[in-house]
Amino acid sequence: MPQGEARREAMLRDVIADHPDILPVHNLDPSYGRLITVTRELSIPGVGFVDVLLMDEHGRLVVVECKLWRNPQARREVVGQILDYACELSRFAYEDLQRQVSIATLISG
Repeated sequence: MPQGEARREAMLRDVIADHPDILPVHNLDPSYGRLITVTRELSIPGVGFVDVLLMDEHGRLVVVECKLWRNPQARREVVGQILDYACELSRFAYEDLQRQVSIATLISG
């Protein structure tokens, strides 16, 4: 990916992490509570890094993967990537998630 695109995707990631309320999650599922950012760049071993991990006030997780609209990966590959993240996250015990969040928080500081 060209360096300029990577920077713009990182800017998008940071805006979403700083202002998770901009996501239209409630339009898709009104049962979701207020979203808060858990961390950025959460490592999912063997799969990759989740751009932003959010959680609602009920403890439900939201996985955010940022891609620019012009990015050719923005369709099927990203959907597959998010499904891979969700599948692997569903296998995590609480301690696994806590460990990975702690690592990501230290790195993104």
